Amino acid sequence: MAQLSEYLGYNETQVMHLALKKLAQEVLPAYERDDGPITAVTLKALKKREPQDKLKIVASSLFRT
Repeated sequence: MAQLSEYLGYNETQVMHLALKKLAQEVLPAYERDDGPITAVTLKALKKREPQDKLKIVASSLFRT
C-alpha cells in the first residue's frame, strides 16, 4: 500500500478510497440512463392516479396506541 501511495502521490486513505470506487464501478450493477425529466402529460397522469390533495403522515399511522 505504501508503494502505491507514494507512486500515486496520495496518502493511504485516499488510495483505499480510489480502489474501492474503482471496484464498485466494475462490480456493482448500474442503472441504465433514463429518458430525462418527465413530460407534463406524464406528470398529469401520475397526479390523476394518486390525488395530491390528501396529506398522509406515515409516523402517525405507525405509532397509534
